[in-house]
Amino acid sequence: MQRALEQDASPATCGRDDSFRSVVSDLVSLIGHVQASIELIETAIARESSQDGQDDGGEVVVLDDVKPRYAAANAALPARNVSLRTALQSLLDASKQFRAGERH
Repeated sequence: MQRALEQDASPATCGRDDSFRSVVSDLVSLIGHVQASIELIETAIARESSQDGQDDGGEVVVLDDVKPRYAAANAALPARNVSLRTALQSLLDASKQFRAGERH
């Protein structure tokens, strides 16, 4: 059945499907990269926070906190992740509607 559908598909439809799959694949990949970055930042913050509490023998005093250098990225990445997921869901919903319209 799948082979029959592929043979009946016009070249224009195949091109659109390939483009659609490429865009979806890129979005899924971006979402994965953003999620990995979020996890890396959270790990770095946790690691540096735990090192802040270690006793250094009283020889060195650090007055500034290292967390602010991650603060902007830590705040921005989850919002970007939500935006990418919304874009992906919109594409998938539009594709479903398009395909449902083709059947009627």
